[in-house]
Amino acid sequence: MGTLPLPERLRKCVELVLRFWGHRVSVEWSEDPFELLVETILSQNTSSENAERAVESLRRLCGGVLTPERILEHSTEEVAESIRIAGMQWRRAVVLRRLCSVLLTQGLDLRRLSDLPTPELRRRLLELPGVGEKTADILLLFHYRRPVMPVDTHITRIVSRWVGRRLRYSEVQDLLHRVLPPDPELYARTHLALIQFGREVCRARSPQCSQCPLSIYGLCPSRCGGGVAGHGGGAPERS
Repeated sequence: MGTLPLPERLRKCVELVLRFWGHRVSVEWSEDPFELLVETILSQNTSSENAERAVESLRRLCGGVLTPERILEHSTEEVAESIRIAGMQWRRAVVLRRLCSVLLTQGLDLRRLSDLPTPELRRRLLELPGVGEKTADILLLFHYRRPVMPVDTHITRIVSRWVGRRLRYSEVQDLLHRVLPPDPELYARTHLALIQFGREVCRARSPQCSQCPLSIYGLCPSRCGGGVAGHGGGAPERS
């Protein structure tokens, strides 16, 4: 482990995660950027199951179609009640209605942004209410198919452990961009595989280092509870 330069070691770590977990995930591209945006906002700081139930409940409230117009037909109280399962429902409802209002006031159709260069597109997305780095990058990758890696708490924790110190969002993203070729399909599969690996093995508490192929190959300096492995790892997630 110590003889490998950091980029090469990280590249091998990603390759092993893809080898063991990549075949277990399925990449699904989003055709509707607004719907993906709503889904991502509702997924923040809650379980995937609760987020899915909240999205379906909101969709039923809106007559089966999620659009800014349909959401704004309902009061903050109605929207909040429909997404209660996700938690923080009042705050989320306020954010969603503000987002819809901005999109309609500006006449902004997210589909029409697809011709913008990636840095400009990311800047435009970050200007929207409720959109932070991870949310913007989810849209960039899974709708606009740009080679941008979204970084969640699992990925921050995992890469921080591989490096041996806590990293910020931009640091994790930059490292992964350096070791992966700019292929959206590969980025999407890597993103999903890392999350699965984080849920099953490289967990925030009680990481399963004895079951980890990276530990077996001596690629992780935090294995067996050393370094940052015994902690949550990484900075708090920014949506």
